[in-house]
Amino acid sequence: MLTAILERNVEIVLMGSGKHEILERVRTMEGTFTGRCRLIEGYNVNTAHMILGGADVLILPSHYHSSNALCAIGMRYGVLPLIYANSGLEDTVIDVDADARHGTGFMFRQYTGDGLIEGLDAARKRYKDAAEWRTLVMRALKQDFSWQATAKNYLKAYRRVTRRVKNVAVDD
Repeated sequence: MLTAILERNVEIVLMGSGKHEILERVRTMEGTFTGRCRLIEGYNVNTAHMILGGADVLILPSHYHSSNALCAIGMRYGVLPLIYANSGLEDTVIDVDADARHGTGFMFRQYTGDGLIEGLDAARKRYKDAAEWRTLVMRALKQDFSWQATAKNYLKAYRRVTRRVKNVAVDD
């Protein structure tokens, strides 16, 4: 999978820990794709922020995300997320291909290597149009993930529900 991504002439930085065999394979990739693949073992918050500050796309291919924090932080840096469509992040990311006017990132629908590559290729296609990419980045930067915005959305939802309940009670 990583080879297929790197063969598309992209640069990728991986940060974290994992099984020894996988880390060894990634280290081999570093040598094979010199200057385009970098493994940073472990986690350092300052380094993570520097990576996000220089990134264009944040690939979050996990099947399930318990938190949207990394995705939201990336968007605050103007990094467009690439996520699995059923990961739990679909309430945070609006797929550009599904909604070109409001899209804030990219989704892949098949949870396979080929599905991820299709999502990456969709992002690369948009990246080639500098004006469009700039628009997408600005849209991501404008996202408000604050508690204030969340509370406002909950209040709107509460009012919609109570309005329906009130109307049903009047009709009975």
